[in-house]
Amino acid sequence: MLLQPIENSLTQLHRKVDQVMATVNEVNVIVNEINDATNGVASKIEEQTAEIERLRELVANGDGVTPEDLDAVAASLRPISERLRAIASDVTNPVPPEA
Repeated sequence: MLLQPIENSLTQLHRKVDQVMATVNEVNVIVNEINDATNGVASKIEEQTAEIERLRELVANGDGVTPEDLDAVAASLRPISERLRAIASDVTNPVPPEA
C-alpha cells in the first residue's frame, strides 16, 4: 500500500513521457517532409546555378550567349520562384502540394 502512490506517479509520468515522445515523433516527420521539399528546390537551384556559370564562362571567353540560352534559364527558374512564393504565402501550410 505504501508503494501505490509511487506506482501511480510513475504510471502518470510514463504516460506523459509517451505523449511527449509522440509529439517529438510528429515534429520529426514534419521536419523531414520540409527537408525533403527544400532539398528538391535546392537541387533545382544548384542545376540552374551551374547553367548560369556555364553562360558566364561563354561570355568571359567572348562567346555569345543567345536569347534562347537566357530564356531557358528564365524558364527553368520560373517554377522554382513560383514554388517558393507558394510556400511563403501560407505559413500554416509550408509544404503545399506541387501543382
